[in-house]
Amino acid sequence: MAHEIAKAVLEQAKTPVQRVKAIRVANQLGMPLHLIEQYLDWLDAVGGGGRMANGQSRTSNVERRTSHAEGPPSNGGEADIER
Repeated sequence: MAHEIAKAVLEQAKTPVQRVKAIRVANQLGMPLHLIEQYLDWLDAVGGGGRMANGQSRTSNVERRTSHAEGPPSNGGEADIER
């Protein structure tokens, strides 16, 4: 459940400042940074909040780990743990 909340926070971040805060919140909720990065990459690939208010991509020069046909990245096999 914590990762679902973290993903919702990340998806809502539209400005660079909001994105930094969302990354911190997601990490505090227990989502590892590599999963945060994967989710932001996926959002960018599918266009789900992938552009910030200034038009820049959330990520740059990062290899895409997922495709449009796939769903959002999994939690790497780790079970979501309530904290």
